[in-house]
Amino acid sequence: MSNLTTRTSAPADEFREVMSHVASGLVVIAGLRGGRPAGLTASSFFSVSMRPRLVGFCVATASRTWPGLAGDGGALCVSLLARDQRPVADAMASRDPDKHTRVEWTLSPAGRPVAAGAIAAIDCEVAATVPAGDHLIVTALVGAITHYGEREPLLYHRRGYHGLGPRLP
Repeated sequence: MSNLTTRTSAPADEFREVMSHVASGLVVIAGLRGGRPAGLTASSFFSVSMRPRLVGFCVATASRTWPGLAGDGGALCVSLLARDQRPVADAMASRDPDKHTRVEWTLSPAGRPVAAGAIAAIDCEVAATVPAGDHLIVTALVGAITHYGEREPLLYHRRGYHGLGPRLP
């Protein structure tokens, strides 16, 4: 039986340090706002279900971009970033209201914005949003998937950008 409660005794800086050891791939989650691309960078993107096909990601409740994306019917496209797309990740992670103009965009089969040069694009629609502390856990139903070719992904680890090292035997 655990003696954990809803309150934690782990200091925030210690928690942040320990969690920085978890490597994650970076994606851009984008949609159209007023006919123009709008989006954000996420490092918490994951597969949820095969039947139906669902993906998930987490978004900060303080995000200024998310309400506009969620309010547009939840029609989104997830761009899986390649190793050379650090400038895209940085641009879309910023709070600059014009950050979307610093990214080159193409369109997915559903006509949604894809960060040009992405490894793949996943068209999806928001299925559910669950509050979780200072974030929202979002699940989205997968539509069209476009794979642009095998390239190394952009990873986030220890508060920095990385690529993959040699494959382990």
